[in-house]
Amino acid sequence: MLFRSYLKVSIYPVPASETIRLKADHSIHSLWILNTLGKPMPLDENDFLFQDGEVEVNIKSFPAGVYLLVCDDGKNFLRKTFVKK
Repeated sequence: MLFRSYLKVSIYPVPASETIRLKADHSIHSLWILNTLGKPMPLDENDFLFQDGEVEVNIKSFPAGVYLLVCDDGKNFLRKTFVKK
């Protein structure tokens, strides 16, 4: 079976240093960021800023490395990687 995601999300800037911005074509219901070991990174409601249909996520406290962003719109999941410098 071919996996197809109907949720489209852009992440920028990549690489990022303090924040990442997400632009989605649907509303995002849930969002997780995992490290390379699959461990969820600690985020709380103060780490998110919603404006102009985009989400800004504060990643300043994350160590440099590669991370996996997982989000869903209530029906579809999407996984994307990004780099924190």
